[in-house]
Amino acid sequence: MKCAAMGGYWSLLTSLRETLTKRRSWLGLNDILRPNKHRWCWGFVAKPCHKFDWYSNEPVYHEHGDYHCGLFKRSYKYHWHVDSCGQKNHYVCEKPLGKHVLCVY
Repeated sequence: MKCAAMGGYWSLLTSLRETLTKRRSWLGLNDILRPNKHRWCWGFVAKPCHKFDWYSNEPVYHEHGDYHCGLFKRSYKYHWHVDSCGQKNHYVCEKPLGKHVLCVY
């Protein structure tokens, strides 16, 4: 992942304040371990998500494809939406305070 290559880590957007200040972006939310069972977790550590801010009628579970990742975007008024994990979107990289980051594009 590019975040690790730059000396940072993928930010998991868990608070409303963080969500409203970012662009259309992956949340770090997914149901990959238990697809379509409404068992959403944060990142790759399988930390369960207990609070949700889904857009109306979300999450929508698709019969085909890899629609297992959560994101937010302006057209959904920054509420959460399920999209294909293979879709290209922004993500937010963080780094520990005081650590330099090498930006690679």
